[in-house]
Amino acid sequence: MSNKVIPAVLFGAVILLAGFFVLNSYIYNEKQPPVEQSFEPYEAKLMGEYVCLVSTANAVRDICELGIKTAAGEYYAVDFATLPKEQEKLTIGDTFEVSGVVTPIERLSTDRWQQYGVKGIFTITGSLVVAGEEAPAPVACDGDAKLCPDGSSVGRSGPQCEFAACPAVEAASTTLTTYLGGTAAGLGVIVGPKKLVSDSRCPAEVACIWAGTVEVQTILSTPVSHGEHVLTLGKPQTFGDYTVTLTAVAPDKGEEAIPESSYRFTYTVVKNTKPVQ
Repeated sequence: MSNKVIPAVLFGAVILLAGFFVLNSYIYNEKQPPVEQSFEPYEAKLMGEYVCLVSTANAVRDICELGIKTAAGEYYAVDFATLPKEQEKLTIGDTFEVSGVVTPIERLSTDRWQQYGVKGIFTITGSLVVAGEEAPAPVACDGDAKLCPDGSSVGRSGPQCEFAACPAVEAASTTLTTYLGGTAAGLGVIVGPKKLVSDSRCPAEVACIWAGTVEVQTILSTPVSHGEHVLTLGKPQTFGDYTVTLTAVAPDKGEEAIPESSYRFTYTVVKNTKPVQ
């Protein structure tokens, strides 16, 4: 065999060997199961514009779902349930920064939020800072705790480093009053009237055959559940282990229209007694 033939044979062998490894790698990769993507909630810090989310199914809606649009053009629904009332000061168009937990859209069990094109729900856990305002100075509280009558303990928090309130040992019900856009909490339930659906009450100075009623779209939340319900004045609504009733609406109805900012809604929350098994 000539000296010219040997290099050609070796070169061909190298090409065949390389082709074998490439083909083998391709077949191996094809056989591997796809890597599962995790959709678990995760901590994040977002900065963006406070916006009304627009439904892709129907751009004309009478309910404004609030959210944030980031600089990257991503949208998130925002859950303000844990935000202190003194920080509930955003207006549409504001730019703000806040930390919290993102629940990816794929994690949600309902398709309610898919129509808004959001990447998930952002639950606020930290202080909210509006652009142009100084961040609140951090307060370092002592790490001591107070023992409560039910055996639990509470720590110090807030700007005054006060002990949080102990849960009532025998409490089975509570009364909460708040306003449209606000929240109130008790017995582990957060109520948040979101929209006045109707107010057909008879004006106080008018004699009516029917007294009328009030309907309020209300957000109800517990550590394990979250949902929106239309509560009617005086009609109990079951929510998990609780019964929530819209028991009073102020001010009284008059001949002139009541500004929505003037409404105050009172809810009674009752913890249901589970039957003995």
